[in-house]
Amino acid sequence: MKRISFLVLFTLLLTACGSSLTVADKDTLKEYPELEGTIWAWQSMVDSAAAEDCATFLENMRLTLDLTEEACPAAFEYFEETPLVDWSRTDWSSSGGKAKIYEMGGGSIASFIHNEADNSWRADEIFWE
Repeated sequence: MKRISFLVLFTLLLTACGSSLTVADKDTLKEYPELEGTIWAWQSMVDSAAAEDCATFLENMRLTLDLTEEACPAAFEYFEETPLVDWSRTDWSSSGGKAKIYEMGGGSIASFIHNEADNSWRADEIFWE
């Protein structure tokens, strides 16, 4: 009986973990180490949208956008079909403080700006509209 319970629990955990997109996998981080902050910011947005965690989602957006919780439902809807990012196409600003990411086989998705004060990368546009 314990063996069956463990198997059921393990299957449920795999199902739950498999339902979310993993952006920041080991191979991607190894191949694009200069994008680590941007990759982790995008992963956080993907995860927070899947969990419908508005506070965490908004933490990944620039404060200058002045977003409120009212923006979250539309953003979460956008992430229902999260675009795959082609990290090799990332455009950098001349200073290296801004990175624009692109969809695999498609157009641009969003730009992220590096905040040196707290070493965070945050989206600087409302890209889901």
